[in-house]
Amino acid sequence: MKDAAAYLVHIKAQIIANPQIVHWVAVREEAQGDMGLFRYRLTLHNGDLLEMFAHFQIVEEGVQVTKV
Repeated sequence: MKDAAAYLVHIKAQIIANPQIVHWVAVREEAQGDMGLFRYRLTLHNGDLLEMFAHFQIVEEGVQVTKV
């Protein structure tokens, strides 16, 4: 990943491509250079709800989650 914005695009593409996810909402997204955060609410095919939240930083080795 080149920056936090590219990582958010990647995460959203994975959510959209997953057939088990029938609906999702971006509650919060922030990307500033190599640091960012996201909070998504997903509705799964079976009706379950899933909330994802993470602070992350793009490092040379990839993505480092700094807080979940």
